[in-house]
Amino acid sequence: MKKNFKKLLLLMAVVITAVVCLAFEAGAVTLVWPVPGHTKLSQSWHDGNAIDISDGSITGATVVAAMGGKVTHIRNCTINHYGSMHDCNGFGTGVVIEGYDGRIYQYAHMLGNSIPSNVYVGAYVSAGDKIGAVGNTGNSTGAHLHFGISVGNYWNDSGINPSNESYIYSNDTEKPVITNVKISNVSSTGYTVTCNASDNLQISHVAFGTWTDYNHQDDLLWKDGTINGNIVTCRVDISEHNYERGGYTTHIYAYDDVGNNSSTGINVIVPDEDDVEQPTISNIKILDVSSTGYTVTCDVSDNLQISYVAFATWTDFNHQDDILWKEGTINGNTVTFRANISEHNNENGGYTTHIYAYDTSGNYYAKGISVNVPADDIISYDDSVSVNNKHYVDTEKLMFKGWAFSNKSKEVSFKYVLDSNAPVLVKNVNRDDVKKIHSNICSFENVGYSFEIDLSKLSVGKHNIKIIATSSSGTTKTVSDLCFYVNAHLHVYANSCDVTCNVCSATRSINHTYTNSCDISCNICKATRKITHSYKTTTTKATLKKNGKQVTKCTVCGDIKSSKTIYYPKSVKLSTSTYTYNGKTKTPTVVVKDSKGNTLKKDTDYTVKYASGRKNPGKYTVTVTFKGKYSGTKKLTLTIKPKAPSITDIYSKTKGRAVIKWNNVAGESGYQLYYSTSKNGTYKKVKSYEANKLAGSKTKLKSGKTYCFKVRAYKKTSSGTVYSSWSAVKSVKVK
Repeated sequence: MKKNFKKLLLLMAVVITAVVCLAFEAGAVTLVWPVPGHTKLSQSWHDGNAIDISDGSITGATVVAAMGGKVTHIRNCTINHYGSMHDCNGFGTGVVIEGYDGRIYQYAHMLGNSIPSNVYVGAYVSAGDKIGAVGNTGNSTGAHLHFGISVGNYWNDSGINPSNESYIYSNDTEKPVITNVKISNVSSTGYTVTCNASDNLQISHVAFGTWTDYNHQDDLLWKDGTINGNIVTCRVDISEHNYERGGYTTHIYAYDDVGNNSSTGINVIVPDEDDVEQPTISNIKILDVSSTGYTVTCDVSDNLQISYVAFATWTDFNHQDDILWKEGTINGNTVTFRANISEHNNENGGYTTHIYAYDTSGNYYAKGISVNVPADDIISYDDSVSVNNKHYVDTEKLMFKGWAFSNKSKEVSFKYVLDSNAPVLVKNVNRDDVKKIHSNICSFENVGYSFEIDLSKLSVGKHNIKIIATSSSGTTKTVSDLCFYVNAHLHVYANSCDVTCNVCSATRSINHTYTNSCDISCNICKATRKITHSYKTTTTKATLKKNGKQVTKCTVCGDIKSSKTIYYPKSVKLSTSTYTYNGKTKTPTVVVKDSKGNTLKKDTDYTVKYASGRKNPGKYTVTVTFKGKYSGTKKLTLTIKPKAPSITDIYSKTKGRAVIKWNNVAGESGYQLYYSTSKNGTYKKVKSYEANKLAGSKTKLKSGKTYCFKVRAYKKTSSGTVYSSWSAVKSVKVK
């Protein structure tokens, strides 16, 4: 699959975590504790509707969804108003989620603006997803999370005590496991996919994404599987995929209650007609027959696709009382199966294995074989295994001991082969002495062996030894096949820094002992050395309100090489924030200075994004996003005012009435006329006029008195109303 399709699948898998609604029984599920790491309650169940979670360090702590579900309500409030509802209704910043179990979950008084962008009304969240941070907004007396559960209403009215619920308190990161994926019931109308899904805690849901080979995933469809215990089933129908046949792909995503997921995929061929052709089984071979069992291999093939191959095995003894079904291991067209007598009451003799090959359409074909499993002539026990791969000093002697008996004869002899030397016959130990060697012996006739090897006569280094039992019927069996190492005597030194053996004066290379890689003096002999610190630079980014720091520090001993303060961007301004409309696009520069007055560099320390347009009157957002050694986002407002109108005529021809005319300003929403009794006095509004009105009047004025008038244009935009500058003041003496 192309990389872009893989990315698409991953994105859709994230979305799928929010689309599944499972039918839980209320009170029968395990919830995720909503504030991980903070379990103390400042108020237990109160007012019949909620608990308050709080401790001394909870401010800003992450709030997660206790139960997955659909977001039904969101409030965002950045203020605290204890004792009053105000416009936040006392809830403050909070989220309400309708859970998959049918109950309503409320999270209140969170930090203002802490709700992530992917949490909105109508969105789906999984248990454990972040939905905000602990704060102190709304009708609240201190930082805490108000957590409530109700039924049938988004607000707390049910009397459910959250303290009585079962919770997951740890941060689970273990992914679910998908196994035993099978394709069945393949026909011209579709196919069925089954698998086993398990998790260390609880499976939330399993999603199946399916598409055809034709036309690049244009028919991609996600469905939720049906869960029954650990078994998940999904039926794929061609009617959901434009009735296309041929190659299909299904990807399986298993999710647990806290959002961990794992996935796998399968390919299927949907035939044009229902498949009735049986698979074939050929080239059956019986291999590795021994007293412990045998191996069966065969080749299987099908006109479409093999689903699985089952092997049924039983012994001739006692009429199939030990029948056992196992699936074979498929590698290409070859299937392998091992029958072990340990799974059949350790019985030897006649065995029967039937092979059943199933295709994905449910057709099958069977063949059978018979095998004779021989009994082991020599049964043995070896006590010498503890010697294997061990090191011994050249002054020691090694003891080897064990026992054996024969099914076919009473006599067993032993010999050992040391390295490439000639075999050495070992004297048998009688039955009573065998019991001393191994008390849990069988009732059969048996003999034991016990011998020593003097290591002082062997060279220093590795040695191999085989102990072989031979029955009087000629059967041989290797009882032990071991290796051991002979070391020269141990040297004696005054301390770990002493280079000369106190016994034989042999010299050695030594390693001095230091507390860490930055320690210059050996802890044993005080020898000194030159060292090099392992420095690492760590940057704590400056935010819009807090300085950051860049520290270069040794990761071993903590030596600080340098420490530099990153001063926070105190001033973020536009070179010009207000313009008058002239038909040209406005792009003011952004000037950013830190708290020490140093100017930050664009594209190095921050980027600037301008809202589109910026030509016509209105308000436009300029977004400054910090990067590098800085973090945070600052939004600035750019205002373009309409052109100011001018008064073209003013007169008073009627007693107590003045008439004012002005010129047209194209594209504006209207005009506002104001008047005053003096040029620099207080102006009062006469009236607002629509865009096509270019004249206004003021009545009820005092005759013989002079009045001043001014006018301005305004423009209504989606971002609010913007006003032009005032026209020049014109005066008139009223008739």
